[in-house]
Amino acid sequence: MRQREFPSITLVNRAFTGRLVGLLSSVLFLYSCSGSELDKPAKHTQVEAKAPVMLPAKPNLDSILKAPRMFPDGTMTVTGLVLDKAKHLGSKVQVKGVIRELAPDCPFLTDPKAKENRPRPGEKRRVCKSLYLTMADSMIAPKSLLIVNYNPYLHPHLKAGMELSVTGHYDTKGVGFVRPRDGLIVVDDVLNYAVDNEGVLYTDPAEIARVKAELAADPKQGNR
Repeated sequence: MRQREFPSITLVNRAFTGRLVGLLSSVLFLYSCSGSELDKPAKHTQVEAKAPVMLPAKPNLDSILKAPRMFPDGTMTVTGLVLDKAKHLGSKVQVKGVIRELAPDCPFLTDPKAKENRPRPGEKRRVCKSLYLTMADSMIAPKSLLIVNYNPYLHPHLKAGMELSVTGHYDTKGVGFVRPRDGLIVVDDVLNYAVDNEGVLYTDPAEIARVKAELAADPKQGNR
């Protein structure tokens, strides 16, 4: 009887391998096509616009140049002083505005009760060393001044938006601060507030005059 012939194992393996490779190639091709399609927005769908970046409005130059330079009583505005910087730099000025920003409170300097707890010379204790605030003609006015060297006991009573009137030396640097663009005021006197050595605030003009007279009569009681 004639024996039946079977294909060799090698031929079967080659055929199977060829089919497997072809199948995997088809799958990879379909996957790559579907992946690229997923990256694209579907047809007839609305693509949401990106949120616009909100930039601060540019200061209106005309409004700055036309801003009042002085109050009726002769006190300068912040904008007026900054615009006339070359004329007044290095001189004593009187300026009025509103408080815009304040340095964080520093109880070692601003609280009379903490006076005895202040660090001694050479003592290593991290504490704040200075106070400051910024003043402008309004809370949104583009020009501002740095105000330094005022009575530290006054600092806790001050808040953003409060009116402030000071006299002092107008410069670009002083008492450890530097502000080359608009300048700073090294305060000689705060005109519309007074504070005594107990940290009590006075806003009445008569009381302000009384407290300042008492402090001037006894320089040892002065806080600065």
